[in-house]
Amino acid sequence: MKIEMQSIYFRIRYGWNITRLLFILVGLLILIQGIVDRFYIGIPVGAYVFLKGLLAWGCGSASSNCDVTQRGKE
Repeated sequence: MKIEMQSIYFRIRYGWNITRLLFILVGLLILIQGIVDRFYIGIPVGAYVFLKGLLAWGCGSASSNCDVTQRGKE
C-alpha cells in the first residue's frame, strides 16, 4: 500500500506539461457541464479525462506506459 501511495504522489508531483494541463482543464469542463446540465454520462467521462491529466495515465505519460519497439525487416 505504501508503494502505491508513493507512486501516486510521484505521478502528481512530477512530469507536468501542457498536455496534462489541457486534459485537466477539459476534464473539469466536461465534469462541471455534466453536473450542471444533469447529463449524467458526462460525469464519469469528465472524471476520467480529469484523472488522466492529474495522474498522467495513458500513452505518452510521464512514466512511458506504452513502449514501441522497432522490428527488423521481415
